[in-house]
Formats: sequence, structure tokens, C-alpha cells
Amino acid sequence: GHAAARDDLARIYAYENQRAGHADGSDASAEAAKGRRGKGRARRLAWENKWIPGRRNRDRLHQYWLRDYYNALSPEPLPFSSAMRSTAVPGDLPEYVSVPVTDLMRANALQYLGECFFEGIGVPADAAAAVTCYRAALDCAPKGLPAPPASVVEATYSLGWCLLHGVGAAADPKTAIHLLNSVSRTHPGACYTLGLCHEEGLGTVADNREAIKFYRKAQRMGHPGAAAKVAEVEKKLSERAT
Repeated sequence: GHAAARDDLARIYAYENQRAGHADGSDASAEAAKGRRGKGRARRLAWENKWIPGRRNRDRLHQYWLRDYYNALSPEPLPFSSAMRSTAVPGDLPEYVSVPVTDLMRANALQYLGECFFEGIGVPADAAAAVTCYRAALDCAPKGLPAPPASVVEATYSLGWCLLHGVGAAADPKTAIHLLNSVSRTHPGACYTLGLCHEEGLGTVADNREAIKFYRKAQRMGHPGAAAKVAEVEKKLSERAT
């Protein structure tokens, strides 16, 4: 995408997160992602729900800057009737232009933009654009850290889910399973999805014993659908044993 637009997006995203109380500029609501069914809904930030006084229809801030950066990044004709406007940048961000953009800021913003595309938050829903954002988030993710940032883990899971189901890109179960495995240590949705893969033979050989391992792990992490799957697969294994 357009490099300047990408970096401005990262600056605004980081600044708004800091205003919402997240000092590192990332989405601090990672716990809210636990137990999501499938892709679930994109995580929301506190500032997303803040009303902008004095604006007709009391539009939300993120709808303005997401729309305008979508226009800047999109190679297609503008999907919105109004042209890009500088008012997309909040007036109380005098220093945002001089803030150095880090790889982590870019990864955070691109992962979030991907979720917005996937869910249609502030921009038209576009699964292919979401996949592009997830890939971009992984490409610019900071290297050499002892553990990947939450945004990178979430982008990895989201990209793996999309490739597994052929959403926004051609289905690639082998790559999907590799991505999901890479974040299964900390992501309940990845564990649950890997359980489904092993149970149903998606991209791998069907194996209920492997499936139940992932379902149990997802259950320990708090995934709400995992307990039912554990009971279901345990019943299958018990019936096969008898």
C-alpha cells in the first residue's frame, strides 16, 4: 500500500490507543479475543465508540480516517462519494506527524485495519483486502523479540483462518495449519481451529486423538466452544474403544 498513508495510519492508531490508556499503542483488549467463535467480531477499542460532537449524524472518528486511508490505499475507484479530506486527521494531534513510526506501530495498525476490512467497520467489508493487511502486518512485524506482539499473533491467526477456509484468498490448508500452529501456544482460536482440522481432516490426516489435544488446550484458555467439542470427541473415542 501507499507508504505515507500506512505510516500516518500507524501514527493515528498509536496515538488514539495511548489516549485510550494503552501505553504501548497496541490493542490492550487481547483477553477479549479469547473464546471467539470462528473469526468472531473484530476487537473494538474504547476510542472507537467515542462520539465526535458537532459533526452531522455524530459520526465516529474511526469512520472518517478509515474511509480516507482506505481511499488512499485502494487501487480501485473510490468507494465513497466524498473525496479525501484533511479533517480525517483529528485536530488535537499536533505532534502526530513527527512521531517516529516503528515496525510495531505498523503491525498494530495493519492488523487492526485488516479486522476492519474483514468485519466492514468504517470501510466496505472486503476479505481480500483483509488478507492483504494481515500479510502486511506479518511482513513488517518487529523481528528478534522474545515473544510476538499481540497484533502479530492475531494477524497470524486471522490469516491462517482465511487461508484454511479460502476466504479472501485461495484456500491453502498446509500454510494455514503452519500459521495456526505457530500461535497455538497462546491463541485459543488457533487451538480450536486446529482441533477442527484434525477432527475433520482439513489439510491434515483426520485424527481424533490429536483433535482432542487442541480442544482441551483451547478449553484451558477459555474458548467457549471447546468444552462441547472435548465431550463430543471423547464420546467418539470411547465408542471406538468399545
